[in-house]
Amino acid sequence: MTTALLSEVYDAHCHLHLDARPEGQRAAGALLGALGGAALMSTAPTDWEAASALARARPGARCLFGIHPWRAHAYAGERGWLDALRARLLAAPGSAVGEIGLDRLWRPPGLAEVQYAAQRAVFVAQLDLAAELGVPVSVHCVRAQGDLQDLLRAAPRLPPAIYLHAFGGARGTVEQLTRARGYGERLYFGFAACVNLRAPKTREAIAAVPEGRLLVESDREAAEGAAGELTRMLEVYAEVRGWGGAAEAARRTARAARELYARADGGAKS
Repeated sequence: MTTALLSEVYDAHCHLHLDARPEGQRAAGALLGALGGAALMSTAPTDWEAASALARARPGARCLFGIHPWRAHAYAGERGWLDALRARLLAAPGSAVGEIGLDRLWRPPGLAEVQYAAQRAVFVAQLDLAAELGVPVSVHCVRAQGDLQDLLRAAPRLPPAIYLHAFGGARGTVEQLTRARGYGERLYFGFAACVNLRAPKTREAIAAVPEGRLLVESDREAAEGAAGELTRMLEVYAEVRGWGGAAEAARRTARAARELYARADGGAKS
């Protein structure tokens, strides 16, 4: 990816703060400095500060705080984490909630089964907190699309924007979600080369995303190779959507990402 193209790209979902190696942090800082923007996703209270520190060091980066479904079993049943999350969001203007979600396939190491009830409880609490504070959420959803739709439909209040990251559903699911009364107009969709390009259904799903609600992401913890993967995904977007190449795809997806995350700027106020 050329420097000029990289400066147009907004990586809407990444975890570059998780690469704790000194060379990894240098590479992450360099990539974030070259990108047009990025959203750093935390996974649990244990990495909130690392994500925040990296975002503070780069003006084009935003930080999201939350508990990932893979970590939810360690926090379900407690309430202290939710108060800590609220305090963290209020102390960081422009932040949002992520990465949160549901995953029916993930079984934590050492446990015999998926801890789905814990995931669900932690997800619902975070979704409601984001709605309370008026900030967006970035959502991980694996084999739980139906449950996610039920929860969104039943929620007494919702965040202003809901980003379905590395979206793995089919074209029909995109169409069903975006038509849904009450939350369909709040949804944004992103795809990552490392996750989505293995699935034949991805191109049709990309084609179905409404104009202005398609984002690009690396979903990477390490900077190495991320720029190339972002380029590859943008090339696919350009081909599928009939855009004039990766540069146009970068501009369009960056505009959508900024629109999504700008909704955090008016929220998270005490």
